[in-house]
Amino acid sequence: MKIAGSFRSSPWIPGGSLPGIAVDPDGSTVPASLYISTFGSFAFTDSDRQKRRGAMADTVLVVDDEEYIRELLRTFLTETGYNVIVAAHGEEALDLAKKEGPQVIILDVKMPGIDGIETCRRLKSEEGTRVIPVIVATALRETLPEVLDAGANDFVTKPFHLTELLTRIRSILRVKHLTDELERACAYIRELQKEFPRH
Repeated sequence: MKIAGSFRSSPWIPGGSLPGIAVDPDGSTVPASLYISTFGSFAFTDSDRQKRRGAMADTVLVVDDEEYIRELLRTFLTETGYNVIVAAHGEEALDLAKKEGPQVIILDVKMPGIDGIETCRRLKSEEGTRVIPVIVATALRETLPEVLDAGANDFVTKPFHLTELLTRIRSILRVKHLTDELERACAYIRELQKEFPRH
């Protein structure tokens, strides 16, 4: 794989394309005047990205043992305005989740060492990481009951569409932001009750 200033059809994402990545052995690419996401369903211009990055960008932690998938998602999500950090295995993911506090985690199931299901279970058992939404990616639908039982908030099945993944990320972050606002409001009310107790 090599990084290029163009886009090329990706064999991993059905019918998809990814800005900035050339994946074919011959390295052939197509010049891109626009950054175009998978299936042409979303188009991102420089102006779009500047608007997204003008605000506080959410951080996404991508966890996958395959370097190609990590770089694919890093490039795609960065182009759509997110801060992206990556981990190659479960242990690294647990460490980064505690240190960086991402707003959402995309977690592969099949990995060496601690697999995605156990990683998710540990994330959801730790006080500092249990509220971080986790989207699990799996090629095995039979693992879904175990994935959800481990505490995953959502899932995508491999091979996935980038547009589907992006929609799920946006949806789960909308809920998280509303929940965070509610928690802040409740905390403020509790402080007021301490300051002005009922008699």
